[in-house]
Amino acid sequence: MPFLPDAVQSILNQTYADFEFIIVDDCSTDETQSYLETLTDPRIVILRNERNLGCTKSLNVGLRECHGEIICRMDADDISLPQRLELQIAEFDRRPDLICCGTQMQEFSGEAYSAVPTEDENIRTALLYSTPIMHPTACFKRCTPLGEQLFYDETFAAAQDAEFWFRLSALGKMKNLDKSLLVRRRHDQQISNRNHSEQLQTTRLVCRKVLERDYKINATEADLDCILFPATCSTLQSVLFLGEIIRRGKNKRPLHSKYGPAIFGFWKSQFVNQPAFAITLALRHLIHVTKFVALPWIKAKSCPRFLKSAEFSIVATFTAL
Repeated sequence: MPFLPDAVQSILNQTYADFEFIIVDDCSTDETQSYLETLTDPRIVILRNERNLGCTKSLNVGLRECHGEIICRMDADDISLPQRLELQIAEFDRRPDLICCGTQMQEFSGEAYSAVPTEDENIRTALLYSTPIMHPTACFKRCTPLGEQLFYDETFAAAQDAEFWFRLSALGKMKNLDKSLLVRRRHDQQISNRNHSEQLQTTRLVCRKVLERDYKINATEADLDCILFPATCSTLQSVLFLGEIIRRGKNKRPLHSKYGPAIFGFWKSQFVNQPAFAITLALRHLIHVTKFVALPWIKAKSCPRFLKSAEFSIVATFTAL
């Protein structure tokens, strides 16, 4: 309740004003109901659950009452900046093929969250190992291209958005605006700070589904560990599995920045005490089996030190093939 008035007011203050404002009270026991009863804006529709249903079911309660073509998500403890709806709706108007549009996000301190990818191809790649649309910033179409209304899968009590984005990615293009349009508040009671085991379970399931649908790979549990926790990549089999992911992916660049150091770190550990020619042979073999096309991460600060000298020119030559 302490943050709810600011959250509500941030929506009422939007520069885009043609919307219905659905507020779902999940059977609150504090002063939330009393505050909501003071709201008089005709755009507001208040729904109160008779019992606590949890986040996923409450989201669907709200979706069933929506009439607009575009749904915009908002949490009760965050603040949407004034132009958020205007800019996101404009993106849908500009892009008829768009199914979902998020934004960047910042904290109340002014510090930005880790940036999420902006373009569809990079978002689809990032579905493998992250949630590339930040849930509180999301706008999405209410219905599929065939007119069927979209709902969250209620079997997921946590990280339901990750599974939702996976399904939406099959229905149209995904986009994140390259601008912070939501200010997020951090506190201990956030759902994202609870149920970590359930969130991880959902993340693994989505990773498995992405591998099956987009890469035609039936992954083992060890394979999923290799994707989600690349620092554990310590065997040749794991390294070659990551290489196969990169080879099959249409857009290879995002995977390199995350997995490149882990893959080459393994090879370094195998040849760290060997002369330069042995390292060169190892790299030649690695690049051959994984079909690397580019290694943009090699110039980053995280680049293994042994690649910053003579071996750099060798790697650059191989990746140009």
